[in-house]
Amino acid sequence: MPVKILLVETREKPESIILGTTSLMPWCEVVSVSESSTAADLLRRIKFDGVILEAKMPSPDGFELTEIIRESDLNKAVPVVMLTDDEDIEIMRHGFKAGVTFFMTKPSTRERVYGLFNAVRGAMTREQRRHARLPLHTPVVCRWGEHQEKYFTGESLTVGEGGMAFQPSGGLEVGKEITLTFAVPGPSPSETASGQRSIFAESTSQPDRLRAIVRYRNAQDVVGVEFISIPPAYRQGIQAYISGEEA
Repeated sequence: MPVKILLVETREKPESIILGTTSLMPWCEVVSVSESSTAADLLRRIKFDGVILEAKMPSPDGFELTEIIRESDLNKAVPVVMLTDDEDIEIMRHGFKAGVTFFMTKPSTRERVYGLFNAVRGAMTREQRRHARLPLHTPVVCRWGEHQEKYFTGESLTVGEGGMAFQPSGGLEVGKEITLTFAVPGPSPSETASGQRSIFAESTSQPDRLRAIVRYRNAQDVVGVEFISIPPAYRQGIQAYISGEEA
């Protein structure tokens, strides 16, 4: 699956070196816009894996647009590449403060674009993988409290490397930190009759728990959580499930 990149170039030019180069990269899907206000609207509604934008643009300019990205629910963690006309230290300081990840000075060349994308590709791929979700229906034991004494069991709906959705909510409120125990599908020597393997046996004394925070609860009593501490065994199992490969 190609990574989805938002390209924001507002100046009129006969050909965009950035767009022309990325079109030759099969792992890229580039959405190009020429107005920063349009880009701001897209960033609030659509998940991207990376953003390339200019520093000098009509309002919102590149710094303001970067701040919008960092405050958005969908794209706050994506790599942001800022295009500048020169290596101005103050512009770069301003950009880093706003949340820029990389800088590239103009004029751009095909070789420089390839070099930039080789540097940022890993970060974009990780961001894509973190937000990938697949349906998964398995029991989820949810615990909280000083001694993990409060708990209930729900059923997962979707899962990804960055989080999962399950129901019922058990009365959990947005912002609540919890720990989770569940199983992921996949063949293994210890495969159960249900075709799932338990990553961790349910135990209140398990120190290496998957910790999560509740991000939303909807009218259907579905809870969406973001993983904030995920043990390697869980991560590897989820990655294998998402990719279709055996862990």
